[in-house]
Parts: sequence; C-alpha cells; structure tokens
Amino acid sequence: MISLGRRIKQIRKSLGLSQQTLAEKLGVSRPSISQIENGERKVCAEELKKLAAILNLSADALLDPG
Repeated sequence: MISLGRRIKQIRKSLGLSQQTLAEKLGVSRPSISQIENGERKVCAEELKKLAAILNLSADALLDPG
C-alpha cells in the first residue's frame, strides 16, 4: 500500500510541479512539502482539500492507496 506522501510526490512529479511550486500553491513552506512526502508531517483536512484541488483530484482519489 502506497503512503499518502508518496502518492502526493508521484502525482506532483507527473504534473511537472516542483516542491516549491506546490508549496506556494498550498500556502506552506517547501520543507513542509518535503516532510509530507517523506511521511514526517501529517496533512490536515483543509490542506488535503487544497492539495486535491491543486492536483486536480477529489480528496477521495488522493487518499485511495490503489
């Protein structure tokens, strides 16, 4: 099962977004994106909604490990 952080990283890369660009769109620091992708920081519900919108997915699709 793939972690949420790893899934975010895969989708971010597939869209050609840098960590910095994603951080700016999400309103967090670039190190925060790195921490999320590495499983060192949890994502709150509001951030999850924003991330899903930025990545053009529903929150459910983003959370789906398969």
